Amino acid sequence: MTGYKLPALHTAILSSLLFFLLAASSCKKEYINGDLDGQWRVEEILVDGESHNPTEALYWNFSFHVVQLSRYGGPVANGNLSFDGSVIEMDFPTMLSDDGRDIIRKWGVYSNPAKYTVESISSSRLTIREGNVIVKMHKY
Repeated sequence: MTGYKLPALHTAILSSLLFFLLAASSCKKEYINGDLDGQWRVEEILVDGESHNPTEALYWNFSFHVVQLSRYGGPVANGNLSFDGSVIEMDFPTMLSDDGRDIIRKWGVYSNPAKYTVESISSSRLTIREGNVIVKMHKY
């Protein structure tokens, strides 16, 4: 006695279904930076203890290995991001000139590349420090 064989059409349908299920599940991308991923609005920048409140809505956007500095109207600078849970390292390759560095200072980025220590992070608040610069943000 021989084993039961599925008709060719059933085999093709099952194979196709299995392929699409595997393909769909392999394309799912999860956030890799935990609470850091998302859009953060700058609340306050402290330089040497002196408060500098932004006069416009400024945002830091973190996603995967990318950081973007933006404001109402669109992005201003895109950079490379590395985050290990307590340190944020980033660089903005298109902002290396003196003019570029002046532009990103509005967001509290005073060096490029920059290395910030995370002082506190939650799902709604973020405080980071690099040297004498502290940036306080809330998730937007």
